Formats: sequence, C-alpha cells, structure tokens
Amino acid sequence: MRNGLVYLAAYGTLMQGEANPLPPWVQRLMHRQGPCRIPGRLYAIGPGRRYPGLVLPADPGDECVLGDLYLIGRREAEAKQVLRVLDQYEEFDPLHPRGSEFVRQRVMLKEPHLAAWVYLFNSNPEAKRFSRITTGNWKRYRP
Repeated sequence: MRNGLVYLAAYGTLMQGEANPLPPWVQRLMHRQGPCRIPGRLYAIGPGRRYPGLVLPADPGDECVLGDLYLIGRREAEAKQVLRVLDQYEEFDPLHPRGSEFVRQRVMLKEPHLAAWVYLFNSNPEAKRFSRITTGNWKRYRP
C-alpha cells in the first residue's frame, strides 16, 4: 500500500494480454500502471508446466522477474473484493495458507520501488523438479 493505494505485481496469467477467467468487473478494477521488476526466481509449474510460480530467494541479489504492476480499485472496499477473487483464482486460502498452492504476500519491488501484493509459489519448485525460467519472463517462455 502506498498513500492508501493497493498494488498487485503480476508475473504470469494475470498479466496484460494473458488469458484468464477473471470476471469483467474485476478486470475493470485492475488498473495497469506499467511494467515492474519483482525480486525472485520464476519456475514453470503445474500440470504440463502451463503456469508460472515465483519464489523469493534467500539472497535477492540481481535475480528478478518481469511483471505488470496494477493499482487495485480506487477504494479499499473495491481492493478487498478484487483480492478475494484473485485469491480464489490463485488457490490461496488466507485461513489455511499452508495448504494453499500460492500465498499472497506483500513484497518490496525492485522497480518501481514500492510494496505490492505478489502471489508466491508455496512449495519448493526444485524439489518438485519444476523448470526454472532463467529469463524471469513468463511471456517469452510460455508454452
């Protein structure tokens, strides 16, 4: 949150131009601000490696993932409604985060320098033998 505003950094299927089943009212409340750089490592996960998962490295260094920065809604109530829908889409249960495939966490972005919500993969992708996307760019990798 910056000046009471709620931001989301998306790095995969929530990015502009990607196909996702979000309702039109949610899409209207997601105002793209431009590109962003998220600290972390990107992996191709899921059945057939069809969607990405981001994990925060122990030492962020220069590792980053390319994404889109969104302003969510114009009021807090709108942001909460949108985040509830996004939580369902990302299979994040705030009441049971350990059992969720993704967790929503506030992360300080590398560019622009602000905190935004990010959905992080909630498991060790290397233990599951998921492929690392070394470019950090889902759109370039996408099968």
